[in-house]
Amino acid sequence: MENFYNTTGQTGATLTASRSAAKRQDSIILELFQRNPIDLFAPHDVQRLLGLPWPLTSVRRAISDLTERGLLEKTDHMRVGTFGKPVHTWRLSHK
Repeated sequence: MENFYNTTGQTGATLTASRSAAKRQDSIILELFQRNPIDLFAPHDVQRLLGLPWPLTSVRRAISDLTERGLLEKTDHMRVGTFGKPVHTWRLSHK
């Protein structure tokens, strides 16, 4: 499964580096959920807890990809997000 969506037409070494970075983001985010198997996290929680300079869109992409792979579960529990709107939370998949 592709973990980097090449919407900007990258090629060569730049594309390789972007794919590697996305894969690393997925791994780091999955590790956070694995270390906290019963906790619920919204994307902005993940971004804050990791303290890494990743755009929120990259965190959301990783969470979506990990959910699609069956490693995380989207929950019905909502919390107030960065912009004052309710957002879903995720947890480690228990399947």
